[in-house]
Amino acid sequence: LSLFQVLPDYLKALLGVVPQGKPSDQHMQQIARLAALQHRAKDAIYLPTLREVQECVPSQFYSKQGSQQWLNVVTQHMQYVQPLNPYQARAQFLGLVSAFPMFGSSFFYIQSLSSSSIQAPCILAVNLNGLHFLNKDTHDAMVRFPLKEVQSTRTQRPTSGSSYPYVEIMIGDLLNQRITQLQLEQGLELCRVIAMHMENMLSFREKRLTLPPSEITLL
Repeated sequence: LSLFQVLPDYLKALLGVVPQGKPSDQHMQQIARLAALQHRAKDAIYLPTLREVQECVPSQFYSKQGSQQWLNVVTQHMQYVQPLNPYQARAQFLGLVSAFPMFGSSFFYIQSLSSSSIQAPCILAVNLNGLHFLNKDTHDAMVRFPLKEVQSTRTQRPTSGSSYPYVEIMIGDLLNQRITQLQLEQGLELCRVIAMHMENMLSFREKRLTLPPSEITLL
């Protein structure tokens, strides 16, 4: 994944949980470092302005501290990232955000769904670990379905009086299956992303099965 693919999701704070109150000092330092790395990745050698700092910090965090305070902390981190070239700054940024829980996910905004255990509207993050339904404000995971439990997905035309198509996802094993209906704008894209991850999971499993026994233990 490149910086340009990851950055929009990072700036919407989709890769981790948004704290309800003030972020901890450790969290603030991490966000300041990531802001400094973004600034350096643009090959900027001068110190960032208030506006530039604001553009490099997810708005959900930015609003929890004063602008001047953010500028001060990011400026402190600039001295550490200054020796890096833009390529190194991009690599370091990606290295840090790759540890975030939802790194590498595709995100979908779900308008409504048929499951009473999941509050909607919400955000659905799809990655190799499965389908994660996140609270739309805090991005806390409410419910997770492992990829191996997804039996099938299909799109349905919008019902009369409704503007969005549905996606039906069958979840469970052969003995216990349930269908969850999701209403969202990017239904076809959601089915495509789930299919891609399932294909990767199956091909990885096949590779493991075809390796000699000594190799399997190493995995």
